This record gives sequence, C-alpha cells and structure tokens, in this order.
Amino acid sequence: MATGARWNKLHQTRCTAKCKYLIFSADHLRPSIQDEFTGEQLDLADLEVSASLSSRILEWNDAYQPIIPVVRVERERLATHIDSLDALGLTLARDLEGAMSDVSKVKYYSEGRHKLLNPP
Repeated sequence: MATGARWNKLHQTRCTAKCKYLIFSADHLRPSIQDEFTGEQLDLADLEVSASLSSRILEWNDAYQPIIPVVRVERERLATHIDSLDALGLTLARDLEGAMSDVSKVKYYSEGRHKLLNPP
C-alpha cells in the first residue's frame, strides 16, 4: 500500500472529476475542513453548501468549543455529551459530502476522542 507523497502522486494521477477527500472536525473559532491529501484548509464560506447546512455546522462547532480545551480525565466524565456531539458531527460530515458535487468522501475527526470516527 502506498503512503505519504507516493500515495498523493498516485491519487492525483488516478483522480477524475469527482475525487476530493476531506476531513471535517470541530476546531477553535471555526470548523476545520481539510483536504486529506494536500493538507489545505478550506473555508466553509467558500464551499458550495446551503445556508442551512452552513448554519448547522457553525452551531455544532460552537457547541463543541467547551470540549476542545478539556483534559483527558474530564473528557471521560463528558463522554455522553461528546458522543452526542460526535453523532451530530458524523451526520454533518455525511450532509457535507452529499452537498458538494466535487467531493468523493468526507471523513469525520472527533476532537473529543482525538481520532477519526466511522459512521455507524
């Protein structure tokens, strides 16, 4: 399996019109939407998504803000709340993927769990 720069080169040569992979997560100040292969940060305002979806993403990111600076022990106490935020984050990632015609996949990274999560 190819990794790193070699994978990026293979990915770029094999891509057709719809071949963009993003990682979506909550972050300080604004949601993080990053191209998985180039590392480029994308601005939600520049994406072709509805005002409704954009608003839902911003509200979710605001709700996630108190979790981001919390230490690990405290995160364990807040596990139910984190799980709830992550369930909504996974839904938003799926909606984001469906809203953009030039995107193949949107992965979700949990700031509360510090790992990529897969949809159930």
